[in-house]
Amino acid sequence: MLARPHIPLAAIACALLTVALLALSPAPAAALETDCPKAKATPAQATPAQLKRAMRCLLREVRTKRNSGKVKAHPDLTRIARRHTKVMLRKNCLRHRCRGEAPLDQRLEASGYLRPGQRYGYAEAIGFSTTPLAMMETWLNPRNGVRKNILGRRFTHVGIGVGKGAARRGKPDSRYATYTVLLAWRRG
Repeated sequence: MLARPHIPLAAIACALLTVALLALSPAPAAALETDCPKAKATPAQATPAQLKRAMRCLLREVRTKRNSGKVKAHPDLTRIARRHTKVMLRKNCLRHRCRGEAPLDQRLEASGYLRPGQRYGYAEAIGFSTTPLAMMETWLNPRNGVRKNILGRRFTHVGIGVGKGAARRGKPDSRYATYTVLLAWRRG
C-alpha cells in the first residue's frame, strides 16, 4: 500500500498566499524605447560628458512621455550633483550624504541656488549602472521609490553628475558609471 504524503493545511495556505501576492505585485517596468544618443553606451564607449547628455535626454524623454513637465538644467544644481558624484566615487559611498559631506539642503543653500526666504523642494536620485538607459530603467521601476521623484511635476530645474566607476567596493569600476540627478523647485 502506498503512503499518501500529508501536507499540513498551514503549508497549503502559505503557498496560496504567496501565489496571490506575486500575482498582485506590480510588473517590472517595461524597457524604455529611446532615440537618445549614447543611452546604451557603456563607460568604455563614451565620455562622462556623453553619458551625462544621454541621461539628460532620457530624463527629458520620460518626463515628456508621462506629462511630468520640463526641467531646465541649472548650473548650481549641476555643480552640486557633479561634486556629490565625485565624493561617492572617491569614498565608495552610494548614499545621499557621505561622511564629511554637508546635508543636501545645506549644499543647496550654500550653492547660490536659493535666496534667503525662498520656499523650495528637492529630490536626488543616485546609483550606478552599466549604461544611462539601464540606470533610468532601474529608477523608473514601479517597485523603486525613485520613480516618483524622477517624474515629480513640481520640479523645474535639474543638475546631473556622472563619473566613471562604481560607488561601491567590490564592483569592477570599468563596467559602471555613477549618476546623481538632482531635481529641485523654488518659489518666492
